[in-house]
Amino acid sequence: MRLPDRSAQASLGVLAQLTQGVIGLALLLVGHQHSLSVTSSALAVSAYAIGMAIGRPVQGRALDTAPPRMVLALCGVVHAGGYVLIALAAHQHWAVAYVVFGFLAGLALPPIATQMRAEWPQERPAGQATSVFAFIALLQTLSVLLAPVLFSIVNSASTPTVAMLTVAGVSGVCTVLYALAIPRTRQRSADERRVAVRRYLVLLVLTALLGAVIGSLEVIAPAVAIADGHPGAAGPLVIVATLGMVAAGTAAMRWGARIPTTTMLALALTSEVAGAIVLLIPAPLVVSGVGLVLVSAGDTPAIAALGSQVRERSSGTAEAYGWQSTALGLGVAGGSAVAGGLVPIGAHWSALPALICAVACAAIALRLRSWAVSDCR
Repeated sequence: MRLPDRSAQASLGVLAQLTQGVIGLALLLVGHQHSLSVTSSALAVSAYAIGMAIGRPVQGRALDTAPPRMVLALCGVVHAGGYVLIALAAHQHWAVAYVVFGFLAGLALPPIATQMRAEWPQERPAGQATSVFAFIALLQTLSVLLAPVLFSIVNSASTPTVAMLTVAGVSGVCTVLYALAIPRTRQRSADERRVAVRRYLVLLVLTALLGAVIGSLEVIAPAVAIADGHPGAAGPLVIVATLGMVAAGTAAMRWGARIPTTTMLALALTSEVAGAIVLLIPAPLVVSGVGLVLVSAGDTPAIAALGSQVRERSSGTAEAYGWQSTALGLGVAGGSAVAGGLVPIGAHWSALPALICAVACAAIALRLRSWAVSDCR
């Protein structure tokens, strides 16, 4: 599927979301550079995540009720300014302010993907919605891949603070440019904006479970590499897993218009369950790599399928996608925390949350009879 009329926005969208790919790394390294405690840096990372979780639904409501150009441009400026304040707090050794400004940066994280999900599917036939959501997820994956590269290049030539501000600056400028590139659209009426969360609450639960699977992967790769005595292999394992996500996302983008979302979700969850089972069995790194690919391959298609279902049940309001982003973020945080807690028991046990959450997600989805009725594509 090609979106030629959105190519410029897609490119800007990738660059506008760069900060999401390095926030943990940036705050920890900047804190270390200025001799802040690891605890302060970790709290700043947590505050950022909390701010993002709170901000997403609020931003979504704003996108529904105010001109998207204004909302995105304002968030882009405040978000980039938050990083300047973070750098100032680190330089002055203001530990509390470091955490507070981390929260501010997360709260103002520009809702680029939310705006894409709310607007882009409307320009395609209903049957192509899943393909559009897969395309948007691929853009986010590309952003996550590009961000550490840019940060590392600048950091190697300068300092973590300069690298962080460079990434934030690129993100802020591209967010404003993205906002200016958005076509003017009519605002939703009050009736269109009033969609009760309970109508798609179960989909938020499924999204959170999927997020927990994704969060587990962030721990599993380095854990199994270290346990095997090859910590340097953690990076390649992450890259391989990400490539699996990209490949599956590309397939979902290509075939999403031909496969019902129920079928796509079933295939995605089957892949995740199979991969998690492989990861639970102590085996050579090559086998673990296969397990990581299987799990990650289900992520993008599942996100795309759930996005289509949220669109169906919420009339495509930006607020609904904001809540979905919050659910995904909370799931990622929870999955990472639980997987990390299981590492001392055994590296391969860190895959247990991925297995449990993937199975739970499948069980809940199977009980939703309305999925078979709506059969949104």
